Amino acid sequence: MTTISLRGAKSQYGRSDSKPASALAGRNRKMNWRLKNACSSAVRNFDVPMATVVKVTLMAEALDRFCIGLSLVRENLIDSFDLVDTRGASSIRLRRSVEATVIEIRHDKINLGLDTTELERWLYFTLRAVRDGTAEVDHLDVEAKDQAHQRVDVIVAYPNSAPAVSSDEARRRLGL
Repeated sequence: MTTISLRGAKSQYGRSDSKPASALAGRNRKMNWRLKNACSSAVRNFDVPMATVVKVTLMAEALDRFCIGLSLVRENLIDSFDLVDTRGASSIRLRRSVEATVIEIRHDKINLGLDTTELERWLYFTLRAVRDGTAEVDHLDVEAKDQAHQRVDVIVAYPNSAPAVSSDEARRRLGL
């Protein structure tokens, strides 16, 4: 288990200053949290339509620590968060992105920068899944742009989810 201890300036509201974690710790190097056996991942390229899909399947045993990692990134207590796959062969680095959700895919490493809205959506969804013991749906979809500004679909699959409902049941719940 990884332990991170940081002390930084507090704002008037008692929250950590918005400076990057490395600056708060007085370090020149980036602070990173690494979570082993957190997921399985796959990258697939499709010809019709031209698309790249990255699928990340989270492991149930790591969901609470995944949630903590998202919180640490959101609060700028760490600069990045690595999810190491169950084989130990590849990893996905999550970080905060200033402008948009961006992705860089290398052979054994994926760098995913989440914009503030996307990071908060992931965190809220994961907090609810941890609280309830099950996710409301089986996955989250995210659209990211790669270095060539091409669209990459990122699918984050959760280990436990509520059963799917029929279209009739969905209409009934929505009052349609």
